[in-house]
Amino acid sequence: MGEVAHVASTLRSIFPKVDEVSAPATLEGGDVLQVGSLLYVGLSQRTNLAGIDQLSAFAARRGIKVEVVRLREMLHLKTGVSALPDGSLLLAGELVDHAAFAGLPPSRRIIVPDAEAYAANCVSIRGRVLLPAGFPATRRLVAERGWPVEEVDLSEFRKVDGGASCLSLRF
Repeated sequence: MGEVAHVASTLRSIFPKVDEVSAPATLEGGDVLQVGSLLYVGLSQRTNLAGIDQLSAFAARRGIKVEVVRLREMLHLKTGVSALPDGSLLLAGELVDHAAFAGLPPSRRIIVPDAEAYAANCVSIRGRVLLPAGFPATRRLVAERGWPVEEVDLSEFRKVDGGASCLSLRF
């Protein structure tokens, strides 16, 4: 059984309704970031407009809005943005000045230093932030907001462009 079929089977055992995108749609999990009742969805090499359109229809039925984020440089949306438990966003690289995030108040925008851009891909779970180890400025930015930080050694995953969100399945 392939990855998609295995995950779909598992999700169907938990949830009564599971929506699936169909070809020609493509939708990569690393391009979808939920912040409350809003989904930021990256238009990337692995997520196309057909995928975003189908996801938008699924989300609308649940009262969730979709904001499209066109990516020029990053492989995935979550390469450069993650949400903290309060909905504040860690932003790096091309996403710092991206129009999709321009309307956020400064208090909800945390700019990751360029030298620590990899740390923008972190995971918030149960009021804690799992952050790649070795990024002291970003750790300080998150901790100053009052969130406990757990550093995780992701050095081997980084070698193949993997990040914290790549290693998590949350629902």
